[in-house]
Amino acid sequence: MKKWIAICVILFTQVVHSFACDICGCSVGGMYIGILPQFQNHFVGVRYHFRTFDSYHTVNNTPAVSYDQFHTVDVWGRFYPHKRVQLMAFVPINIFSKEENNKFTQSAGIGDIQILANYIAYQTPDTAITYWKHNLMAGGGLKAPTGDFNIYQNDTLINPNLQLGSGSWDFLLNAMYTIRYKKFGLNLEGNARFNTTNTHGFRFGHRFSGAMRFFFWTKYKSTSFVPQIGLIADYGMRDTEKGLMRLQSGGLTLSAQAGIDFYIKRFVIGGTYLLPAYQDLAGGDIKAKHRFMVNFSVLF
Repeated sequence: MKKWIAICVILFTQVVHSFACDICGCSVGGMYIGILPQFQNHFVGVRYHFRTFDSYHTVNNTPAVSYDQFHTVDVWGRFYPHKRVQLMAFVPINIFSKEENNKFTQSAGIGDIQILANYIAYQTPDTAITYWKHNLMAGGGLKAPTGDFNIYQNDTLINPNLQLGSGSWDFLLNAMYTIRYKKFGLNLEGNARFNTTNTHGFRFGHRFSGAMRFFFWTKYKSTSFVPQIGLIADYGMRDTEKGLMRLQSGGLTLSAQAGIDFYIKRFVIGGTYLLPAYQDLAGGDIKAKHRFMVNFSVLF
């Protein structure tokens, strides 16, 4: 029952893989846009994401646990070629690491670049005399295999999830709706990523994520504050390799979120913290821990 409740929150909405261990690493990862700074402006910025997981498995018939950390810095931006069309690009720089039985594995470099195009289906006109403000947009895009997915350690291809990229062209869909009454608002976001198979015959399971955030907009002198709380859901289908499904992969997490953004003239600074409230990853063999993100953007 808990699983179905968590899936409903999704709204509209990478295992050590030395070809031996099927469940190590991070099995579910979502991409979020969040509450965007001022819809009418272009912007460029950076976001730092941190995620950590404990993976429980068996090595040579002996129980083992690995500690996995995923650091990503996204260079991202938004540009309006038309008042109803926005283009977004995400260039990730990754540092992934895994520690198990005093063995340390790490990869670092540019990941898979993502490009999105969104159409603003409805937006409350600036001239409208109303306390209610609405914005609805939807679109899609591509994730290109720009990150290295052929990283070896000790002549062994490392875990797919520790590779900097997936090695596949993947298709993205997203939708976002924001409603605000005076200073109070609600933001709903849904994302989907449909993955294809790479040259190793490996395909990550399709990913679906969604978020519901309540926020409050207030101002002191020249600085605006936007505190927010909400729920975020991530669901990943099982991975496949050479047509065979990996039974211990995929899963679901439901996390509580709290954060705040500061708008200081043309600059936006913020942070978000997430803590799992419910999870079922790789049949319980992977435990997601806390996550957080900090961001900085410049509007123009």
